[in-house]
Amino acid sequence: MRAAVIVHDHDMAQVQDVVMHGDQLSADVFASDDCTYELCRWRPENDGRRLVLTSEDGQSLSLSDLAHRYSIIVLVAAHHAINSGQLRQLLDSFLQGRNTPDWSNEAVIILRMTDIEHSGFHTLSRGSVFYAPSLQENYSQQEIGTPDWIHRAKAELERLIITIAENQTRNPNVGFGILLVDRRCNFFLMERLREPGQGSLGTIGGNFDRGLTIEEQLRSTLRRRFHRDRCPEVELGALLACTNMKNSFLHYVDLTFLAIISGGSVDGVSDKELRPLGPEALKHLKASSRRRAQPLMFSLSEVAAFHRNELLFTPVANAFESLCRTLLADQLRYGRQRIVHLSNLLNEGQMPPLELPEDTDSIRRVVTDLQWSPTAIPFFEGEI
Repeated sequence: MRAAVIVHDHDMAQVQDVVMHGDQLSADVFASDDCTYELCRWRPENDGRRLVLTSEDGQSLSLSDLAHRYSIIVLVAAHHAINSGQLRQLLDSFLQGRNTPDWSNEAVIILRMTDIEHSGFHTLSRGSVFYAPSLQENYSQQEIGTPDWIHRAKAELERLIITIAENQTRNPNVGFGILLVDRRCNFFLMERLREPGQGSLGTIGGNFDRGLTIEEQLRSTLRRRFHRDRCPEVELGALLACTNMKNSFLHYVDLTFLAIISGGSVDGVSDKELRPLGPEALKHLKASSRRRAQPLMFSLSEVAAFHRNELLFTPVANAFESLCRTLLADQLRYGRQRIVHLSNLLNEGQMPPLELPEDTDSIRRVVTDLQWSPTAIPFFEGEI
């Protein structure tokens, strides 16, 4: 992919030694194996009265040129850029996608170098505008340009480029995820750091790679998300949720399976797209639970609290609902039992038993409190 990095000419002094070095984009921020970044400048014409967009070699770029050369605009949102109505109008026109295929899916990334609260960027097509660093990261003007800011900006850009690349196709992306549970019905959860669902609580997963079987994809996912010598052993259970989720830009079909840990632990997780839950999520739990240091596993009732407060990543929320409804149906059929035997997707005789909470009525209460999806499990529709 190619991205146009637009810098307002009057912001050149502010961006020097941060995102630019001299007349070149800084590799400290703009370096990616998946995208080529090209500098474009928003500068005065010869008469100085009107600003125009130019390429690195000084040639004027029309909106049509921009649309045909680039699928992404990265706007360096410094002091003058955020106050330019003409520049904002250019971004809006670019996102309209005229004279390009419907699936080309133009996107804009706002590189935040100042406060953008009153910039008007919120009026742009919401699903197609992304921010680096993310809006969840709060930086003062003094902190912008520091090594920490540069590191966060580059990391967020790399994540966004991957997400945008996934959505530059005619067909939706297929995701693979597992609702990871230990034998005592504790659930693995961490905070997602990338779209879709950035900031929500998720589990391990990723794209369903072309050519792999479900078993091969499971092993591949575990190898990528855990340290090589600390990967848990898991048994793959039923398909809990097939979630068709989309907004105006992103479109994913996510397959989420039950997976029960049969050996080892999740302490070896090593996923740059996840981090332990922070205080904002943990405040929904009891005080005793909040005192645990960077917890990774959560009880049935704790996950239910996250579900009620709409903190779970959409496919994970759907998979949790599906599992609870399945467990309740099992209790209604066979009676309330603490030990449940669920089917193994790959080898029915090897699924570890699942030990439910001592309060055997907890499943019924959780399901009663859930806001049920209108579709029949395991199929779900949802917005991102």
